[in-house]
Amino acid sequence: MSARVGLIVTGKCEHRGLAASLQRIFPEARFEALGRQPVVSFTSADVRQLPESPVPTTLQKLAARIVAEVEPGRVEGPLDFVDPDYLQHPDVPHQQSPERKSWAIPGRARHPKHYLRFLCDPNDPYTQRYKEAKTGAEALSQLAWGQVFSHEERVQLARALFEDLSLGLGVPHPFPGSAHPATADFKSARVLRNL
Repeated sequence: MSARVGLIVTGKCEHRGLAASLQRIFPEARFEALGRQPVVSFTSADVRQLPESPVPTTLQKLAARIVAEVEPGRVEGPLDFVDPDYLQHPDVPHQQSPERKSWAIPGRARHPKHYLRFLCDPNDPYTQRYKEAKTGAEALSQLAWGQVFSHEERVQLARALFEDLSLGLGVPHPFPGSAHPATADFKSARVLRNL
């Protein structure tokens, strides 16, 4: 009997596509998103409404460490998105209508969802062809994880998820390498792991 792995996710894309994506890498387990809807979490909260704590929480400390690792000026090497057609397209501002959001905004090199919209239609900055909950979930379910993990320095947090799954299922890590120091292993981790 295969192991059952329940996924608690915070986004519609992950709710619809992550189980199938992980199933392809770990065929010895059965993955399923728990619940009918993603759970609301701190990643979905309006941070302006969160009360300030006089003592930093573990989550706040982890977030500060991650931000310090990737803040502008500290990123070494090329950006994740170096497609010249994407980066050199003239800037096109958002329009008032929510349906008229442009992918061709200043600073777009740091916006992965804008790049996905660009890939759907490089000629139309206002394209509506990319829908995260549908096309994003389809893409996630077929994600080429081997290619993702070929950029070792950029996937240290994702590697922790695969390390946890490998340890929990008792199988070799499919993409061994360095995890982020904050989630390096069960002995030194100071945050809740992907369980």
